[in-house]
Amino acid sequence: MSGSWWLSDGRDRDKSSNLYRDFLSSFFVRVWTLCFGGTSSVCAMVLRTCNICEACGDRNLLLALFSEFLGVALFQFFGGGLAIKNPSSPNWQDPGTVLVLALGNGIIYAVLVYLTRHISGGHLNPSVTVAVTLSGHMNFIRGVMYILFQLLGGVVGAFASHLSLAGGSYCFGIKPSEEDDIGAIWNLFSWEVVMTFVLIMVIYSSVIAPGHGDMGPFVIGLAVTGMMWAGVPHSAGAMNPARIVGPNLANLVDQTDEFNCSLKTMWYYIVAQGVAAVIAAFAALVVHGKGPHYAFTRRTRSEGDDALLEEEEGVTTI
Repeated sequence: MSGSWWLSDGRDRDKSSNLYRDFLSSFFVRVWTLCFGGTSSVCAMVLRTCNICEACGDRNLLLALFSEFLGVALFQFFGGGLAIKNPSSPNWQDPGTVLVLALGNGIIYAVLVYLTRHISGGHLNPSVTVAVTLSGHMNFIRGVMYILFQLLGGVVGAFASHLSLAGGSYCFGIKPSEEDDIGAIWNLFSWEVVMTFVLIMVIYSSVIAPGHGDMGPFVIGLAVTGMMWAGVPHSAGAMNPARIVGPNLANLVDQTDEFNCSLKTMWYYIVAQGVAAVIAAFAALVVHGKGPHYAFTRRTRSEGDDALLEEEEGVTTI
């Protein structure tokens, strides 16, 4: 009887095993069909949306990425090395400090945009790249690569500044005693949102038709100067996540100064600048229209047949 019981159990297990294999085979066939089964598959739609092949097939991509990396590194090195009083603990209310930071950063940024605009578009700012990617004026994958190389450039520029200057480059932020002050945090956050938004919208207007031709970088530099002149006393006028992340990582090696980089404050800047980029992207969609890489295009049926045609407008790519 025990033998019969063993035999019956083995048959049941074989039957269950076959059913399990059939289920797995059917499941994987369905998954494969869903992902790779023609132009309407999920993977095909993802590839079309992100334009992965287009981004990776661009022979000028590496040159553009290096251009963004070098431009941000130089911006951080020269902008973070401006001659201000007590660079490790700046007085953001000092008129001399405000003037040096506003004029110095504005001129340096304009020059570097001139240097890189015909190679990479001269973003030199992850917030700008986020905005133009969301509005469809840049390929999604290319935008992600830009941001990574911009952040890396900020870190390298800050390390270079730290090695060549006593105490490293200055850090954007508020005093440690104000890090838990809601009023001080809101003041920093709101000014960063408004300033970054205005800067990005100026960049849109300087590049997208009718644009300002070769005067575009000069206008962008003026925007940086104006925003910093007004905003340094309130938030130090960063407007650029790469200029935040770079010094925070590089200056972690020196925690002796009272006013050192704060990882807690860093996130206030990054979130504020990200919010500004999203708002600017939506504003650009309304004012300038969607770019050629806009992912959320409306699909309509053509009059001649039942094919779905994607409506796209030819707009200058940043």
